[in-house]
Amino acid sequence: MPGSNRGVDAHGDTGFRPIPEAKALEWKELFPSTKKALGELLRHLAAAVPTDAPSQGSELLSTSFLVNGNRGFGKTTVLLTAADAIEKGGSYFIPSSDAESDDESRALDESRALKDLVDKRLRPCVFWLGTLDLEPVPRGSNLLAAVLARIRDRLDKASDGRGASGSRPPASILGGSIEKTWDELDRLVSDATFMWEEVTGPADPRRERAQQQIKAAELFATFQQRFQRAMKSVAAALATYSKWGSDDPVLVLPVDNVDRSIEHIYSFVNLSRIASSPQLWFVLAAGRPEFQLFLERAFLQELAASSGRFDLAIRGRDHTSSIARRQASTTMRRFLPRGHQIQVDPVNPVTAWSSDIDGRSLGTLLGMVTLPKLTLDPGGAATMVDLFDIQKRLDRRVKDAHLKSSREEGLSLGPEVLTHAARMALQTLSPRTLRDLKRSIDWELTESARHRATASEMGGKQKEDHAEQAVQIVVDMLESAVDESNLPFWASEQLHNRIIRQDMDRKWVLDLRGTPVRQLKKTHLSHIMTFGHRWNGCVDGDERPQKVGFSDVHLRKFDDIVLELHDLDTRGNRVPLPAEVAGWLMLLHDLLASFENPRVMSRGPQDLILSPDLMVTRHELDLPPDEEQVWLEFWWELPEWDTFLDFSVFTIQWRAFLQCARNLFQQEGLKIGLDSALRFRFARAAWLDDVCSVARPERGLWSWEGGLGGLLDSKIQIPDFETKLAAYEKHVAKQVDGLHRWCEGDALAIQGGQQSDGATGDRRCLKARAWLEQTLPLLLLPEYGPVNSQAISAVQVAWQTRHDVTLHRRQLVRDAARRSDAYRALQKLCGRDGHQCREWIRSVTEAWFGGTAGPPGERRRGERRRSGPSDAGEAARSVQH
Repeated sequence: MPGSNRGVDAHGDTGFRPIPEAKALEWKELFPSTKKALGELLRHLAAAVPTDAPSQGSELLSTSFLVNGNRGFGKTTVLLTAADAIEKGGSYFIPSSDAESDDESRALDESRALKDLVDKRLRPCVFWLGTLDLEPVPRGSNLLAAVLARIRDRLDKASDGRGASGSRPPASILGGSIEKTWDELDRLVSDATFMWEEVTGPADPRRERAQQQIKAAELFATFQQRFQRAMKSVAAALATYSKWGSDDPVLVLPVDNVDRSIEHIYSFVNLSRIASSPQLWFVLAAGRPEFQLFLERAFLQELAASSGRFDLAIRGRDHTSSIARRQASTTMRRFLPRGHQIQVDPVNPVTAWSSDIDGRSLGTLLGMVTLPKLTLDPGGAATMVDLFDIQKRLDRRVKDAHLKSSREEGLSLGPEVLTHAARMALQTLSPRTLRDLKRSIDWELTESARHRATASEMGGKQKEDHAEQAVQIVVDMLESAVDESNLPFWASEQLHNRIIRQDMDRKWVLDLRGTPVRQLKKTHLSHIMTFGHRWNGCVDGDERPQKVGFSDVHLRKFDDIVLELHDLDTRGNRVPLPAEVAGWLMLLHDLLASFENPRVMSRGPQDLILSPDLMVTRHELDLPPDEEQVWLEFWWELPEWDTFLDFSVFTIQWRAFLQCARNLFQQEGLKIGLDSALRFRFARAAWLDDVCSVARPERGLWSWEGGLGGLLDSKIQIPDFETKLAAYEKHVAKQVDGLHRWCEGDALAIQGGQQSDGATGDRRCLKARAWLEQTLPLLLLPEYGPVNSQAISAVQVAWQTRHDVTLHRRQLVRDAARRSDAYRALQKLCGRDGHQCREWIRSVTEAWFGGTAGPPGERRRGERRRSGPSDAGEAARSVQH
C-alpha cells in the first residue's frame, strides 16, 4: 500500500504507527458482518455447554467449530473478540441509547440478547484457553502436547498459580483430587510426546524397533479413555476454583490459521479424534474451501505413499483423486458438519461506503481526493467519489425509481448510487482490506498536506498532482485484489507485468493491446412487444419486407458485467476475473481514460467497453424457396463512450424508466387498449431521450418533466396517452437537435482554437456526433422499428442527404444474418468463409428487401454467384434439421 513508504515531517515525526494484524475489538467497532459471526459463535458455544452427551464408548463427538471466511474477513478478530466478550461479560455489549431506524433497532435487540446469553450461560461455564496459532508452528510439531500444555496452564491460572508456567498451588491435605488431576495431565503429556510421531510422522527407521511399536500401540489403545477422564477431572477442578460455582464447565481452545499447510490440517484432524471430549471444544479459524482442498491433498499423499509406488498414483490420478476427495468429504462431515460452521461475510458495499466505525467513512475520504486534471464533472473539479457514486448525475425521480427497483430485487442500498464497477470492487471487501484502503487514502492526504506545509515554509509553491495520487490508490487496490484472488499464475503474471504497467515517465497505463480483457454482459428480459404481419409503414416510404412473418422488440434490464482474461501467449487459455479484480480494473480504466491524454492503450475504442444489449429488435424472416425461418436480430447501439461510468449512468436511468413504465408494458397497458405500436413509440422515444442526457456535458440528469412524467401516470387513458406521446416525441426531437447544436458549436470552437471543456469534452463531442450522423438514422429504419413516427423521423430526414441509407441498411441486414444461429450452423458444415455461406448471406439480403437489387456492382457480383452449382439455402436447412 502507498502508506508503507513513510516520510519525515519538519519535526522529525514520520507518522508511522505499527498496525496489529488482529486484535479484540469493542462491540461498537465491529462491522455488521463481524457482529453476525460473533453472535453465531457465542450461540454455538452456549449450545455446547450442557455435557449430557456420552463421553465414553465407541461414539466420538464432533467437538469442533469452524469460523469460515476468506483472508482478511475477520476470522481471527472473531476468535479474539469472543474471548474478550466472555471475559468482560455483559459490560462488553454496550448498546446505543436510542434506535433511529429499523436496522438500529434490530442491532439493539441483538446486543441485548447476546448480553443475556453471555452473562447467564457462557461466562460462568466457559474457560477460554490460549490461542494455538498454527502458522508459526513447524511441521511435524507435537500438537497434542501443545493442547495439553494449554489445558494445564489454564488450570494453573484458575488455581491462582500465576507464577511461572506449569507451577502448582501449595499442597494441601484436602487437595488430593486436584493433585491427581495434575498428575494425569503430566502423564498424558509424556505419553503424547512418545506416541505423536506414530500418529502423524513420516516413515522413520526407529519405528522398526518392535518395543517402540508395542509401547505406542498400548498407549494409543487407552489414551482416549484416559484423556476423557482427565478432562472430567480438569472440569471439576475448574468448577471448584471458579467464583461462579458452575457444575458443567467447558474449555474452548481457539486454533488460528489452520489452513496454512497440508500437514497442519491432517495433524489437527487426527488430533480431534484422539482428544475428543465433551469438556473440550476447538474453535478453528480457516477458509472452508482451503481446508477441504488441503485435506484432500493430504489423503492423496497418504494414498500415494501407502501404495509403495508413487508412479502408480500418477497413472491412476483420476481414480486416486476421486478416492481422496470422498475421504476428505466424509472426514469434513464427521469433523465439521454444516451445523458447526460459522460464516464470516464480507463487508456490505453500502456499509463499506458509509461506515465511520474507525473514523471517517470511505465516501468522505474519497471526496477529499480531488482530480483537477480530469473532466469527469464539467461543473467543477471532480473527486474520486465521482468514480464510485453517481447520485448527483441522476434526477430525483430517476434515483427514487432505481432504488425502488433495486430493493425489489433484494439489493442492499443506501442513499448513494454506486456504479456497477464500484459495487463489484466493494462487494467482497474484507474489513482488513477496507481499513487498508482508508489508511492509504488518509496517508495520501497527509502527505499532500505535509508537502504543502514544507513548500510554504520554504517560501515556494508546491506543485501537486492529485490525479496521480488517485491512480496510485486504485492501482494498489487492484494489485492487492489480484494477489489475493484465486487466479492462475499466468493470469496474475499477465495482469501485473503486461496490462498494468508504467510508461517511460513512470506513470501508470493500462495496456489492452491484443484484447487480453474481453467483456461478457448479462441482461434479463423485462418486456416484449410483438408485431404481426402488418407494419405501419417505413421511414423511407417502402413497404415492409414481404417475407417477414412477425417481429418483436425486447426491452432488457442490465444485470452484470463479466470480464474475461485471455492469455496472450497460449491460445485457448482464458479465465473470468473475480468480481473485486474486475471492479478495480474498470475503475482504473475510467480514471486513466479520463485524462486529457488518455493512458489506456488499445487498438480500438471498443476493445473492452461494449454497449449493453438493452433493446433488441427481432424479425422472423421466411427464406425462399422453402420458407425456411431465419431469425434476424438488430441490436440498438449507443455512442462509443470510453468509460464504464457513461454506460453505468445510462443503464441505471434505463432501469428506472422500466420500473416506472412496467404497468404500461404489462397487463395494465393491455387493459386500457395500449397496442404494441404505441408502446414501441414510447420505448423508442425514451431510449433516445436517455442517450441524449448521457451524451450531453451533464453526463446524466435525465429529467422526466418534459412530457415523460405524464406518460408514466398509471391512471392514464388511451386518448390522453396518444396526445401526450406525440408531444413527448416532439420534445425528444428537440433534445436530439439540442445535442446536435452542442456538437456543432463545440466543433466550431475547436476549429477556432477554443476548447472550453478540454480534450475529454472534445472526445465526447466527437462520439456524440458519430452517433448522431451514423447510428441514429439507422435506428429509425424498419430494421429497428416496425412502427413509423413522423415526429421522430424528421430527425432522420435531415441526415439523408449526407448518407447513403440504402447501403447502410443492406450492411445491417448482412451483419444480422452473420449473427444468426442458421449462419453459425452453416459455417460448421461448410467452413467459415465458404462459397455457400456467401450465397446464403446474399439470399437473406434479397429476401429481406423483397428481391430488390442493390447497387450495380453488387448486382453483378450477385449474378456471378448465382451461376455457382451449390445451393447454400439447402445446406443451411440440412444443418438446422
